[in-house]
Amino acid sequence: SERCLSAAARAEQEVRDYIQREDPEANPLVTLTVVPRLPKDGLTEVAFTCGSKSSQAAKIDKWTVEANFSDAFESPCHIEVQGRQQEGAGTVLEVGLCFAGNVAEIRIDSSAVLSSMVKQCIALLKQHLQETYSIGSDRSKSLIVKHVIAADSGEEALAAAVLEEATSDDGFVVSFMPVTSLPVSNRLLSFQTLVI
Repeated sequence: SERCLSAAARAEQEVRDYIQREDPEANPLVTLTVVPRLPKDGLTEVAFTCGSKSSQAAKIDKWTVEANFSDAFESPCHIEVQGRQQEGAGTVLEVGLCFAGNVAEIRIDSSAVLSSMVKQCIALLKQHLQETYSIGSDRSKSLIVKHVIAADSGEEALAAAVLEEATSDDGFVVSFMPVTSLPVSNRLLSFQTLVI
């Protein structure tokens, strides 16, 4: 909703302002997620990974890729990739599936389409880890899958597709986080990995 997007934008700016008090050149990679509730009835949670003071600020790399399955939906969609690598802080890489329309109205009726979505997103994740950041399958990596997919739209199918693509041979430790919304660019799915 407009209210949710406005609140998310304010939260992002406040995080940036807080971090840049100490280092005006800091350029944090911010991921916003709206969840049903937080522990202890919290309203906002801010979590970030810090590098050493001696390390140079790392630029954020961004790519946009056309989605090959976009003909399955009325609303146009694409895949966004952003990442950064910094000495002392590790590598963060996020792949997001984005729609031009209202994500709340997206319904996935085909497990084949869902599997294709997951396959393309994780393939991009692996590609950039290896080719952009020189991180191979021998490194242990966390993989958080955030999604706005209701149980009746294929939550179990999503988990099966992710586990098939992100096998133990790739070094991923996978966890799933159903969320109320992913405000940035109307994302339906977000695959975020951290390698220390």
